[in-house]
Amino acid sequence: MYLIDRFISIRRPVIAGLALAMALMVAPLANAGSVTMQLTGAGNNIMGGVYVNPYTASINGVPGFEVFCNDFNSPTYINETWTAHESTFDDLSEAKWVKAGVTDALNLYNQVAWLTLQLMASNDSTTRGQISFAMWGIFTPTALNRLNDTNKQAAQGWIDDAKAQNLSAAMFSNFRVYTPLGQGTCSNGQLCGVPQEFLRVQTPEAPALWTLGLHLLGVFALLLGTRLRPTRV
Repeated sequence: MYLIDRFISIRRPVIAGLALAMALMVAPLANAGSVTMQLTGAGNNIMGGVYVNPYTASINGVPGFEVFCNDFNSPTYINETWTAHESTFDDLSEAKWVKAGVTDALNLYNQVAWLTLQLMASNDSTTRGQISFAMWGIFTPTALNRLNDTNKQAAQGWIDDAKAQNLSAAMFSNFRVYTPLGQGTCSNGQLCGVPQEFLRVQTPEAPALWTLGLHLLGVFALLLGTRLRPTRV
């Protein structure tokens, strides 16, 4: 009995820890309605005097998410935290530019999403900068005024390419849009204004992690259940 009790005392915390870890991994992947975000990194790629996409963020306490900004004029600071509404492309009614009444906003979000995929496919820092300004220029055309003539022309070319695509929301079902619900809190504890809106591409690995987590929990639960039934000899 001592060995069985000891087995249980050791493995129950392990199982609880696994359950907690899996919950943390999948928590921000579900449609949560509202989430807590923190901007944790801006990379080192600068164009037009600003850091360009992509950035890194923590979502619901889980770090390491790659996010993309579509909002040029609202500043966001490293280590700033805020609450955001999470939307899918099935329903963008709470997204910033839709709520602002921007003409043809839904199609403009499709264009930003398409540009995001083009940026992700490029490893060239200049191209990424130009596409970043194209993403910003979709909703804020004056953003391109920060660029020199060469980069401005290239960014406008990307915008024209995006507008020429035959896009639909169904093409971007793996995208999430994070719209701030109020002011953010900077690292000094002070309110620092309403942050930017960000997009994230949910990678195919997310469902695999969920499935793996369920399998692991099932195996450990079965193992524990077997040990709870001592064999008579």
